[in-house]
Amino acid sequence: MKKIFTLIIILAATVVTMAQDAHYSLYQYTPLYLNPAFTGQMNGSNRLVLNYRNQWLPIAPPYRNIGVSYDKNTKIGGWGLLLNQNDAGDASLKHTSIYFNYAIGKQLTQRHQISLGGQGGITQKRFDPTAFSFDSQYGTDGYDATLNNQENFTRTSVLVPDFNVGFAYQFLPDVNSRISGEAGFAFSHLNTPDIAFTEGIQEDLPVKRLIHARLDYAINNQFTLSPRILGMNHYTALEVTYGVLGKYKISPTTAINFGIDIRQDDAFIFMGGIERNNIIVAASFDATNSTLQGPVNNQGGVEVALIWLFDRDNTAKPFGEDGDRDGDGVLDKVDKCPDVAGLVRLEGCPTGNTGDRDGDGVLDKVDKCPDVAGLVRLEGCPESENNDRDGDGIVNGKDKCPDVAGVFRLEGCPESGPSQPLGKDTDGDGVYDDIDLCPTIPGLPQYRGCNDYDKDGVYDNIDVCPRIYGEASNYGCPVEDRNLDSDGDGILDKDDKCVYLKGTPELNGCPDSDKDGISNIDDECPFIKGPKANNGCPVQQSIPTNNTPVSSSTEIMIDVVEFDLDKSFIRGYYKPMLNRVANILLQNPSYKIMLVGHTDFEGSATYNYQLGQRRSMAVRDYLIRQGVSPNNIQILSYGEANPKDSNNTNDGRQRNRRTEIIIMDNYNLPKYSTQPDRN
Repeated sequence: MKKIFTLIIILAATVVTMAQDAHYSLYQYTPLYLNPAFTGQMNGSNRLVLNYRNQWLPIAPPYRNIGVSYDKNTKIGGWGLLLNQNDAGDASLKHTSIYFNYAIGKQLTQRHQISLGGQGGITQKRFDPTAFSFDSQYGTDGYDATLNNQENFTRTSVLVPDFNVGFAYQFLPDVNSRISGEAGFAFSHLNTPDIAFTEGIQEDLPVKRLIHARLDYAINNQFTLSPRILGMNHYTALEVTYGVLGKYKISPTTAINFGIDIRQDDAFIFMGGIERNNIIVAASFDATNSTLQGPVNNQGGVEVALIWLFDRDNTAKPFGEDGDRDGDGVLDKVDKCPDVAGLVRLEGCPTGNTGDRDGDGVLDKVDKCPDVAGLVRLEGCPESENNDRDGDGIVNGKDKCPDVAGVFRLEGCPESGPSQPLGKDTDGDGVYDDIDLCPTIPGLPQYRGCNDYDKDGVYDNIDVCPRIYGEASNYGCPVEDRNLDSDGDGILDKDDKCVYLKGTPELNGCPDSDKDGISNIDDECPFIKGPKANNGCPVQQSIPTNNTPVSSSTEIMIDVVEFDLDKSFIRGYYKPMLNRVANILLQNPSYKIMLVGHTDFEGSATYNYQLGQRRSMAVRDYLIRQGVSPNNIQILSYGEANPKDSNNTNDGRQRNRRTEIIIMDNYNLPKYSTQPDRN
């Protein structure tokens, strides 16, 4: 009986390896594998990560994952290398991947940062057929390994290119807040490489989707709790892991980590580790609670991880969650002098020879007198007759009356009539309270006593977006929709009836795929020519059945899937119909299918375009699960641009929430992109 259990487990390991990518329980310590957007997003200049996972301890040899990565940060992001290998033990099935990573990041505000990363490389799958036994090798005398296995393995190794992308958002720590965190998503195998071991049979590796999020809550200066969740979808498998991590700081350079996760319907994961200066060591154990818990005695995977963070000079630096190597209170991400303790007002640089030569608190790049200590209100120049002869707080270069003390609203000239007292200057910025728009906050004379952090000409006290360059007409925020042409067809979105589909001015920005003079949104057969009298369709069409093939000049909408308001999941009512569609495609492998998504008019045009895409993708994914090749399916979204019925009634809006299913042959299928062409 034990041998039978062993055989079942090894077979399960082999199937999992062939069907899915590796997964790690300590995924927070596999940054480049988890999400390419994390490349270069760390404390320190360089990072080396080692990962090892041993699955199902009672089984030997085990199912193993080995990972090695190195990345380096740059001014705009980072680059790195990743090596990962899965080994399925007795099955001798190995999956090896090597990637080059690159990411770019941008800090939007003091606490909000985003990054976008990509991976490109090669992946290899290989196996040893002599490690398997087949039915043909069993005879009357039992198993004979010398007999021909009669299997048609034309190759035992597959080497293909592979591409992945990811996006990450970080809510950075702040001394005035207990909350920070991060979230992101990634897509792997964008090119769906063919990994079949038998020539003539195509087995595409489908796109893997991943999403993750973590919230850090600092209970006090020593203790932080971090609830988190990870979701992955590959083939028909859906994996969800959720749990909570804890970190306790023993000293400024040392912390212990611990936590528990639950991998749904699979295992409880217990983990612990320690951080010391620039080294992190962690380990985890999976207690299996799936159907395999009996054969493996509740023992799942054992995993270890090692992370080494180091700088250019290879000198160890204290590693802290705030990312402030020099301990000056300025995060390394925005610290202009990250290895030398400085001042916040000098962007992390010290006074003296770095950033502020004269030590007057005004950075050299904006100091009008960088070698002479001066005043902030005089743009770094000293208060002397060479700079402000009349002492009215306005430098001579901007003072219309440089020899007579005046007021700011008169550009340095005095008011007419008897001399008037200049009044009080509460914030000491050289602009008197009677004309200071920010009388209690030091500012600059040229900004009426206020500041303009983003240099957009809108003072911070009235700027709705004070840290982002914008326009005065939009209260200091950027104007995103003005003169926008999303599909790049030369027709502005406000005049374009097909905002995300490149078209022509004659058809109000909509395409005419079959060149019959009727735009796609008015053409009932948009991908095959037909007369206007017949609404753009050929006069005769044949309807496909399981036994009747589609002719080489036929384009037929065979059915429609309707969706609930703002939803993209398929109701069970439509699944029998979709099964029939799948059977038609499986019995006629030369057929191609177009899935066209639509919405009602509720919501923005941009959102509705994306919703139409999601609805098409939902139908596509269902058909793929029924065995239809992804290569035979294309998707398209019209969003709200092509309603089937009136949007003024509930029934009409319901009929507009749809995905149309169109079967075509190889010659008729248009070469359509599902993304806007912005060239």
